[in-house]
Amino acid sequence: MEYVINKQNHEIVGIDRGDTAAFLGIRYARAKRFEKPVVEPLAQKVVATKYGDGCPQYRQFFDESKSKSKQDLFYFREYREGLSFSYSEDCLNLNVYAPKGKQNLPVLLFIHGGGFTICSSDEKPFDGRTIAEQDVVLVTCNYRLNVFGYYSDSTTSNLAFCDMIAALEW
Repeated sequence: MEYVINKQNHEIVGIDRGDTAAFLGIRYARAKRFEKPVVEPLAQKVVATKYGDGCPQYRQFFDESKSKSKQDLFYFREYREGLSFSYSEDCLNLNVYAPKGKQNLPVLLFIHGGGFTICSSDEKPFDGRTIAEQDVVLVTCNYRLNVFGYYSDSTTSNLAFCDMIAALEW
């Protein structure tokens, strides 16, 4: 079921979850390959009902459920089993989880870990329903990983950190 917010000339369509709502896959910035992100304002209408792409990472190239590593299997079962993921370099998106009908709440921006190489803001532990039920707005963001986020030359470095700053600015 959809949940719609109309604020400041914007219509944002999210997912109604009872006492909370989820707004998924909202673009917060754009960036060309190996360039700094540019914060992007909301479009007049945003449909935020499905997760955005995660940054390309090695796990997209194999079936994690068939791993022979106990550590990999544990991570898969706890964080990713039953979910589907999409990946692209166009991954600067965020998810907002909020209680419905409340204002002036604290906002928590959660930036996932993953050793600079793996993870996505749409894995199981990062679903913000429980935090939103405590009258906190939770924002989780995807950013560039691997070479896309940590490539360095004489003009650019640590783009992933620039992405995180852009998410904060948004």
